[in-house]
Amino acid sequence: MHRTPTKSRAAALMFVFALGCGLSLATEARSSKTPDAYQELLKESLEKKFGLTFYVNGATVPGVVTKIGDDGYVEVRNQEHGRIIIRMDRVDALAH
Repeated sequence: MHRTPTKSRAAALMFVFALGCGLSLATEARSSKTPDAYQELLKESLEKKFGLTFYVNGATVPGVVTKIGDDGYVEVRNQEHGRIIIRMDRVDALAH
């Protein structure tokens, strides 16, 4: 049974729409507040001055937390850079 071009286009549009909705929901879920486990590590690093490794979009950024921003960022420093600003919605993982 052959589909008419109109049905094929409608099916393709529905697929693209569903995919777009899924990506939108995933982005919205990811951009929500910083997970509690992250907050614990960030606060501990700030208070005790120990280093963390931030995994950001495939890159690793080592550093000690110097400031935790209210609007979803953290400021760190390391031996190479005195000031690094990291958006927490871009962080994939943290390691201590």
